[in-house]
Amino acid sequence: MRKIKFRAWDKQWKRMSAPMELFKNGQSFFFFKGFGTRAPTHESLIVMEYIGLKTEGKEIYEGDVVKTNEDWEIFGFQAGETNEVIFASGGFRLKPKNKNATGFWLEEGDCMEVVGNIYENPELLEGK
Repeated sequence: MRKIKFRAWDKQWKRMSAPMELFKNGQSFFFFKGFGTRAPTHESLIVMEYIGLKTEGKEIYEGDVVKTNEDWEIFGFQAGETNEVIFASGGFRLKPKNKNATGFWLEEGDCMEVVGNIYENPELLEGK
């Protein structure tokens, strides 16, 4: 069973936060560390979920950009390419190049390396 965790990108302040989930009276509230005394508004946050995998000890989240270490030609992915981690069709996947495909289902983190994320490092996916 994987641990449910989140992080958030603040669109207004262009900052990533390491999250902490708080529960109160059976309801879930999110408190994101790292924003100082200014509390971000819900509209300014993009929340991303931890996918339950790690690579080289680093947790992998939705929105991360990963470099694959192996060829998965059957799925259209080549070693050394960078791809975005997304949630689609009931699971965490690498974003497909073909709009009709669902992408490559992520089951292990050892075959990739996190090189950034789509908010702080959009240049990693330029041309895709």
